[in-house]
Amino acid sequence: MKLLRISAAVLLAACLAAGCEKGGETRTSTEGSAEETGTTVKDEPVTEPAGVTVDPSVTFQTWDGFGAMNLGTDWTKNTDWTGSDAKALLRDMGLNLMRIRIPYDESRWEALAQACSEIYNEYAPGILATPWSMPASMKTPEQTQARKDGVTSSLRPECYGDYAAYLERFAAYMKAHGAPLAAISVQNEPDYAAEYDGCLWSAAQHLDFVKNYGHLVKSAPLATAESFSSRQEFYDYVLEDDTACGNIAIVAGHLYGTVPKAYPAAAEKGKRLWMTEHLLNDSWSDGTDHWDETLSMAAEMLGCMECGWNAYFWWYGCRYYSLVGDGTEGTARGQILPRGYAYSQFSRYIQPGDVRVRSSVDGTESLLATAFEGNGALKVVLLNTGSTLKEVTLDSGKETGSVSGTYSSSSAKSAGLTFSSKSPRSIIFTLPARSVATVTVR
Repeated sequence: MKLLRISAAVLLAACLAAGCEKGGETRTSTEGSAEETGTTVKDEPVTEPAGVTVDPSVTFQTWDGFGAMNLGTDWTKNTDWTGSDAKALLRDMGLNLMRIRIPYDESRWEALAQACSEIYNEYAPGILATPWSMPASMKTPEQTQARKDGVTSSLRPECYGDYAAYLERFAAYMKAHGAPLAAISVQNEPDYAAEYDGCLWSAAQHLDFVKNYGHLVKSAPLATAESFSSRQEFYDYVLEDDTACGNIAIVAGHLYGTVPKAYPAAAEKGKRLWMTEHLLNDSWSDGTDHWDETLSMAAEMLGCMECGWNAYFWWYGCRYYSLVGDGTEGTARGQILPRGYAYSQFSRYIQPGDVRVRSSVDGTESLLATAFEGNGALKVVLLNTGSTLKEVTLDSGKETGSVSGTYSSSSAKSAGLTFSSKSPRSIIFTLPARSVATVTVR
């Protein structure tokens, strides 16, 4: 499928219009060259001044974590996580969440549970389990695809109870086999008629299931179905019904064809807001700059944070165009790719339980920032989308002790920032063009 491509600048403008401060992008499935080095931009001799102000006294959401998809034994394409992949993603990059697909064939659960338990025993990630399709016998017509030969499929109403029992059975099975779930969702992309495994749900059908059968899923917290474009009107039905709302813990959705948007209704109802899938890989088919696309990913991550979301999942953890190499197109298994280094500017530093605090940027439109506080440290992530250096003056809003920082760019995997000045509250440093960085103040 091919969706609208959104540049980092257009993406930012769209998020501002949506009421957030930073923003998002799109998905395709393509093959091509694996070298995600991008085009190195020569730094211009002039620098642009910019100010970042943090106010730790104003707090927002608590962060749950960063994750990616592990297709395990259910699909091919080298997307299952080997030991070196799990080490790179969950230890070296700092991810703490892992998404898996629930096989509709229960005979395949054993192999998946074994693979997940090995990872869980070593790294204990929070596991989100997502069904693409329930067994075809529960659907009308009896097909696992969301759309086949122009005919779409849905869950038969008389099978709602059977489907809830199926989800509970999977959650209990994983728990019993050493891979307990942090959450299990109702459906992957209920509003996208894909020609692969899937199932279509209307907002009213989703409400009916969650309200009347959601309580039967007891072995893991229940998440909503994961809307293709995080359509808030799809979730409103559930949040506005007290019984249905009480049966879910997480509002989950994707960001295809849209940008992050604030959804205060979820927070008001005490629900976590998780972005559970997005992928950008058009640049491998259309010949555009891979690093531009990576900057768009970083802008989207910032957008989710500034809009009040609690977690962010990338699509494949392992793929030659993703975070870690898959052994194809010149990449090695367990090799952190440039996109992975950019992702880790967030995931290595912002930890579960950290709380977002107020931040603002002055003096330029090509610098974005978000700030979190936790474990006695302030962590500020900055994204320079411009083609010039930025001389950044950071007012941390607190007494400054030790300061450290790293950045990633098209020519630097993870390099140290140089701080030219430090006062009790103010820090001055230079941020390279087209880079993403994290500054930690203790």
